[in-house]
Amino acid sequence: SIRCPHPSPSPGGKVNKAAEPFGDESKRHARLHVLQRYVEIVCNGVTNSGIITGDMMVGQGGQRRDYAIELVGAGLATVDQRKIDYGEAPRSLVDAQSAAQESKVG
Repeated sequence: SIRCPHPSPSPGGKVNKAAEPFGDESKRHARLHVLQRYVEIVCNGVTNSGIITGDMMVGQGGQRRDYAIELVGAGLATVDQRKIDYGEAPRSLVDAQSAAQESKVG
């Protein structure tokens, strides 16, 4: 449902693809807010190209939050326009994207 931009390749990596806008910021956000945290992943399926799809929750108890909403709300990811057009995108993601666009975040 969401898409994050590609970050810069790792030094010495084989891929010479340039970073997309906000790709490095998105990667930094993930390192700061996901690594060394309690994470719950719910796999919903696999695409034809082998990408696992699902939801990721960070934290536990009262601190538990949906990481997709956090990324979209920070302006570091976008909701797939086709999912919005067909009414398949969760309302919470669409609202987070609208709020990020209005406040010109990311």
